[in-house]
Amino acid sequence: MKTAWDVIKRLQWDNSLNPSLFTLGFLDRFLGVLEKPFSEFCWEDLASVDDTEVFAIPQHRIQYFKYRGEKVWDKPSRLDLVFGSKGDERGIHNVISEIDALKLKKEMEKEEYTDDDSDIECGSDEDNALIFVGNPSSKINALKIEEEDRSTHFIAIQVKDPQILSGIEEVQNSVREHEEILRDCCMDNRLIHLTLEMLRLDGNEEIELQIEGLGTFGQRVLYAKVNPTDQMLFNQLHSIILSAIKESSPKVKTTNKFEYVPHITITKVSRPISKIRHSKYIPGSYYSQFDQKSFGKFVVDNIKLCVIENDRGSDGFYRTLNTIEL
Repeated sequence: MKTAWDVIKRLQWDNSLNPSLFTLGFLDRFLGVLEKPFSEFCWEDLASVDDTEVFAIPQHRIQYFKYRGEKVWDKPSRLDLVFGSKGDERGIHNVISEIDALKLKKEMEKEEYTDDDSDIECGSDEDNALIFVGNPSSKINALKIEEEDRSTHFIAIQVKDPQILSGIEEVQNSVREHEEILRDCCMDNRLIHLTLEMLRLDGNEEIELQIEGLGTFGQRVLYAKVNPTDQMLFNQLHSIILSAIKESSPKVKTTNKFEYVPHITITKVSRPISKIRHSKYIPGSYYSQFDQKSFGKFVVDNIKLCVIENDRGSDGFYRTLNTIEL
């Protein structure tokens, strides 16, 4: 069986392993087995250690190593998943992938996480929800939103143009090549849309849109910029829809808290993924080559009233209560 020192050296030289995600269990002469992050230990000669905040222990006291709380090397039970020296042939990288997948599944089960279209990150306390909202200036603003003001529906234009969908997929592939874990954060091609308005419900002139360039909300949401060929006509459509809804259904509330920014979401980092990555941000280097990309143009031919929930329609798009074909 490979020794604790072998594991230590592997964590020091193998750049594909993140030492900050490993913990170490060691035997204290007075307190029994204790556990601390791997990064808090010093592996130099004990006589050379002069930092009182760095731990140095004899290697024979090391009992186990854990990755994100799961043992990957254990001296008492002779477990070695780091090197597979006791017969396990999966390899440490496959073991790590399995642990990450298990953690993600538990996070998804623990949280009622809804991948809605509001481009906001929601947590909750007893009466209010703390919501972090991305705005056009790429700053994150914390707001206390009452439950009664939460969005339940949104009005959207579904994007079906093959050229635009292909361009969006190209950007997503670039992001995934840098971090495979972000695959689950990329918008399904069947869900690509332009939001017109967020709502809370308690109960024939062509408009052409140019899709060109990229932007972000707080570096967490990556989107394609939408530029109407006729801005005035697009604004009129937006206003007419809102006015009609308010006149016919006075109890309907609009829930947008910031100036409306037309956009098509490409990738959005979810809370479970951000916890695994220890970051909710998408580095600009992942997509910088597409900053000025022209995705193409499409004519607005549909307007949909969609429900914010996990269920999808038979076509893979959001569950739709009503559709207007233009």
